[in-house]
Amino acid sequence: WYTLRITHADHLPTGSRVLLYCPDAAAPELYDTVSAAVTYRELSATGNTYRADRIRLLALPTAYGEEALEVLRHADTGVGFALARTRQSLSRRLRARLPDQEGAVLAAMCLGDTRYISDETQQLFRRCGLPHILVVSGLHLSVIIGAVYGLARLLRLPRKLTLLLTGGAMLLYSGLVGFSPSVCRAGLMALTLLAGRWLRRPTDGLNSMGLALCLILLSNPYALYDVGLQLSFSAVGGILALTPRLAERTAAPVKRHPWLRPLQAGLCTTLGASLLLSPFLAGYFGELSWISPLANLVAVPLAGVLLILGCVAILCLGCTPLRWCGQGCSLLAGWMARLLQEICRLLGGSGAMLPVPS
Repeated sequence: WYTLRITHADHLPTGSRVLLYCPDAAAPELYDTVSAAVTYRELSATGNTYRADRIRLLALPTAYGEEALEVLRHADTGVGFALARTRQSLSRRLRARLPDQEGAVLAAMCLGDTRYISDETQQLFRRCGLPHILVVSGLHLSVIIGAVYGLARLLRLPRKLTLLLTGGAMLLYSGLVGFSPSVCRAGLMALTLLAGRWLRRPTDGLNSMGLALCLILLSNPYALYDVGLQLSFSAVGGILALTPRLAERTAAPVKRHPWLRPLQAGLCTTLGASLLLSPFLAGYFGELSWISPLANLVAVPLAGVLLILGCVAILCLGCTPLRWCGQGCSLLAGWMARLLQEICRLLGGSGAMLPVPS
């Protein structure tokens, strides 16, 4: 499937967006300008997820095979094209260094390229309640922001320069992986936080999340139908609204045993996100993973380290003097990606999913 912007049509407004079904034999490259004779069809009631991308019609070519499309111009300019090609090149480099599913998992986590993840791997992560690890979202963006901000503070850079570098790195990474609703939500919340630090004003997580949602819906009201947006906002809402209450209820044993604090923080965060996320998962997939809290407690810290190693490997592999560092980081990241898969295979057995009555 390709997203096609119609610029010349008598019966459609300029700028209308339709979803073009393209035979594999005639598949153009990303951002190519193509010409095709098509018939239009209204999206069905189940096509609301397409409307989240402002797509209103389905275009079906009247021909098949290589005659279905004619490429008028190969795209070679534009920031979006450059970022997309960069993402493809970096993904190819990672997968060449780490073949099979290790490279595919790393490319998905670091670059948002999920095309090469097998159905088996996706099923393993889903049974453990960990599909969010394979999709770039707030978790990944927060790790990147935290790493850049921490490095700048370690170098003792001025406060405003630190905030500018952090915001710039966040915007660059968001553009590289694509501005999905979950990435936009995390990015807008992070920008609100950085603006508060810049102005020396306190910020509130729920208010920042509400502002992010309002801006996304003002830009595209149909984004509300996007499943990723619903899952992302429900998980973050649970963390912000419920996690502090869960931590307060479990504070007594932590006071007696301070070594339990990391375990308490992880469990409360996972449970807070799961409580609001579960109704959406049950409604969309008809089943829930009861092992999800334990799996997230084990896998999320590992995924954070894996993400940093993968990003360092990507940066160093493109720099000849640092290629040795990139090779070492990529090998270590591949080992950790395999460990993550083995954890999912261990925890996500056949009994990990509980069916939800319809």
